Amino acid sequence: MGTSVEHYQQALRAHMSAEKNAKEMMALVKTVSEQFYFSAFPSFVGWKFGINDQIESGRRFDHKANIDLSKWPTESQMGDILRTWHAALKALQTAWTQLEEADKVGFSQPPTRMDPRF
Repeated sequence: MGTSVEHYQQALRAHMSAEKNAKEMMALVKTVSEQFYFSAFPSFVGWKFGINDQIESGRRFDHKANIDLSKWPTESQMGDILRTWHAALKALQTAWTQLEEADKVGFSQPPTRMDPRF
């Protein structure tokens, strides 16, 4: 059985991994949502759906609009990613409370909530 410090470090690594996965998913959702802005829309529908009459004559498709939609999460996958992140955060918070004050030196207190900013 590991020490409380080892347990905290494991919980921290699990949280960091879960948060990374969640933020990657959120970044994809944000990127796709931005393609529905007026200026990006013609390139997005051209690249992804072959609708080419939306783009002005002589204009090229913006390569930023060529997004790999195969990575788009299903509702179930989205929920799993967010629940995993939440569970990892709760485990990290619990591991923090189990550390002795002297063992907290050098560690940052864990977040109090899931933070979607990136």
